[in-house]
Amino acid sequence: MDQRGTGKTLGKNGNSLASTITIERMTQDGIELADLLCKSLGKDKIVPVGHSWGSILGAFMAKARPDFYAS
Repeated sequence: MDQRGTGKTLGKNGNSLASTITIERMTQDGIELADLLCKSLGKDKIVPVGHSWGSILGAFMAKARPDFYAS
């Protein structure tokens, strides 16, 4: 799975996703992924790891849904 508007998603959809690339939407994407990971791994919480933009996005995700994250 890649980040909205990058990698194979960009190749498949081109710039049509440009209007959906907001901090709010990307935060929600991350939260949806965290929920999926918790369910598929049978865990209550996961540990997010991010670098550069990923650390900023992770902070937004943790603030919005602290119940998904162990650290």
